[in-house]
Amino acid sequence: MRQSLVPTLVLSLGMILSGCGSFHVTAGKDDGKRDKGGDPGAKGPQANPPKNRVDWASVPQEFNPETKTTALAIDGVQQLNVDLFGFKDDVSVVYGADVAAGTGRLVTYSVYKSAQGYESATLGTISSSRTGSRLEVKAGQGMYACSIRVINGKITELAGRCYVRAEIQLPTGAEIEVFNLNTLISRRFFPMTTDELQRTVKDQSFADGKLKAIDAYLASFEGTGKTPALTANDVGTVVGSFSFSDDKFAALTKLQGAITDRGNIATMIDESFSHFDRPKARQIARI
Repeated sequence: MRQSLVPTLVLSLGMILSGCGSFHVTAGKDDGKRDKGGDPGAKGPQANPPKNRVDWASVPQEFNPETKTTALAIDGVQQLNVDLFGFKDDVSVVYGADVAAGTGRLVTYSVYKSAQGYESATLGTISSSRTGSRLEVKAGQGMYACSIRVINGKITELAGRCYVRAEIQLPTGAEIEVFNLNTLISRRFFPMTTDELQRTVKDQSFADGKLKAIDAYLASFEGTGKTPALTANDVGTVVGSFSFSDDKFAALTKLQGAITDRGNIATMIDESFSHFDRPKARQIARI
């Protein structure tokens, strides 16, 4: 399969076959299982590796196996997001005592085999940028083109240059939320802020997505042992992002218990619900 590529194009042509192997041709994005983060006190790789993880020790030299380490400055960082041309097959968080406090490492594992149509494949450069307590680590300025087949951990077919694994290595006990492609792959250490809740809900186009964003907000507090606290106005803003009555009721049901200024709930309901919906909204809010 041939595909015309442009630098940093994010387009998946993935195809997963039944059985123990998978084959995918990609132009910037791989499809597969993701390794989830675990105990920040653990030493070594996490306990749930992908089912078809590449056996790195078995990669033949003809596939030009290469590891690269990128140093990360993580002092004061609370969130770290990785994007390696959309790669998600095998990205994990590893904690170790050999990683100095305030530092981290991104270790990438890649393979390469020249083939017609893949001559220009490159991995580009990895750079990081920081906004407040969030660190973004990205691969860019490259032309990612990869066709690979893996069976029982062995690479059986390869064309182009492919990531096969990435590890974010952090000091033992580091309380940093690690994301790959904005999906959490480590433990949650910090609950979502009210601004994050409202922004995430607003960014969702459909009610189901908005309700899932609310669930994620509440789950972030459960994961950290903390209690959510919202003002009636905060909840009104969230409820106001829904178009239909049943969805507004569902949102209020989920969030009413987090409202701290209970005396302002009546005003919020008058502003956020229609005249006909207000009695039920008051019942849900227990006022």
